[in-house]
Amino acid sequence: DLLGAFSAVMEKMVDSGNALDAVIVETTGMADPVPIVRTFLQTPAIASNFQLDGVVTLCDAKNILRQLASYDTNKSDEVVDEAFQQITYADRIIISKLDLVAAGEAVMVWRKVRAMNADARIVGVIRGIIEPRELTELGARDMTKIAASTELETRSSEGHGHGHGHG
Repeated sequence: DLLGAFSAVMEKMVDSGNALDAVIVETTGMADPVPIVRTFLQTPAIASNFQLDGVVTLCDAKNILRQLASYDTNKSDEVVDEAFQQITYADRIIISKLDLVAAGEAVMVWRKVRAMNADARIVGVIRGIIEPRELTELGARDMTKIAASTELETRSSEGHGHGHGHG
């Protein structure tokens, strides 16, 4: 359980006297990220000792289109589609196994993922090779960065009302 895992990590930090640079929580298989993030943010013992950097989702290029299509045809209000939830909630999306699909299928995967999440950075992976920095230091939940980004967007849109669309 997540609370037990964080308690064990905090205990080891105290016992060793060493702080951690990062903790990566990996779920096996498909998991809805919302309850995990909620636990992380709303549990005082966790929130006071750890900062949520962001949510990274791994999409298997060889299978994701089939998984999403399967949910679309079997949709019900009672079932949570974890693949959909993971993609839409992600701050960074890793598309793996690009070396195992044709170029046209890779483009279809990228377009589907982008249509589901317009904001997350998408990183393609071939043969499982990825730079470790792509998994950490996202700053997606860093309120200072969010405020600065919002201020920059506001300033860049001011004075741009010159009567035509950018469609």
